[in-house]
Amino acid sequence: MTPKRRRTANLIDRLFPYLLLVPAFTLVITLNYIPIGESVIRSLYDWRGGSQATFIGLTNFKEIFRDMIFRVSMSNMFKLLVVQVAIVLTIPLLAAEYIFRLKHHPGLQNAFRILFVLPMVVPRIVIVLIWQFIYDGDVGLLNGILNSIGLSGLTRAWLDDPRLALYAIMFVGFPWVSGVATLLYLAGLENVESTIWDSCEMDGARGLRRVLTVDIHLILGQLRTMVILTIIEIIGGYMFVDILVLTGGGPGWATMVPGLYLYENAFGYSRMGYACALGLTLSLIALLFTARGYLEAVTMTRLALGGV
Repeated sequence: MTPKRRRTANLIDRLFPYLLLVPAFTLVITLNYIPIGESVIRSLYDWRGGSQATFIGLTNFKEIFRDMIFRVSMSNMFKLLVVQVAIVLTIPLLAAEYIFRLKHHPGLQNAFRILFVLPMVVPRIVIVLIWQFIYDGDVGLLNGILNSIGLSGLTRAWLDDPRLALYAIMFVGFPWVSGVATLLYLAGLENVESTIWDSCEMDGARGLRRVLTVDIHLILGQLRTMVILTIIEIIGGYMFVDILVLTGGGPGWATMVPGLYLYENAFGYSRMGYACALGLTLSLIALLFTARGYLEAVTMTRLALGGV
């Protein structure tokens, strides 16, 4: 083989792995980045979908800051965010700790792992519809239980009361054992050196004391990851289906959240340009909340790659 052909063959060998990635990158750019860029541009227009778009500059963003419904929806979103972060840092962690303590009983441990993760295969809409029945003011399970134990005075139309509707939505999914969070925390605990647990036993650190003083510090990375994911999910409209099915954002605006408000503007009022502005604003808020975690992840990735 001549030197020229050898160089050509070497170049083809180097480029071939990248050529295999071309279809994947093409799909990502076409289905993700182009729509994002299009939404940024459309947020500067008065665009009603199929009609002619009119350039209005930053008017949509100015309207967002004057929009009373958007302010109420942001307040509701932050309430849901605080509750969900508190839940994801406690209940799944306790479930993971319980499963981890069964390490000397592998059969029982695997059984509980399956039981905690099994609800993940149930579609979210099924869970929401079950809770809709539970909260029904006429034939709901919750009111039925209250009536049966002599607490009829506490019965309510839970989803129709502006003072209670948002809190009722917060309670959906009880007891809130997230399969993803539980597995993530469990993996973090299982990756800790066994000598650390032996030292804890010798020092008398057991039960809740060990969880608070040792375990949490050892899985801070997993805890931080779940907080970031929860923030992104809530801002991005994770509970959108719950609220759309249960209350539709009502009564009034009592349970309105930004994701649902975006949906209503886009497909209810055909205000596509304003909806794009809402989506971009929510994306910037999510980026602001998760910037530190993102930078830490990038730093850790660079260190890992540097050590390879």
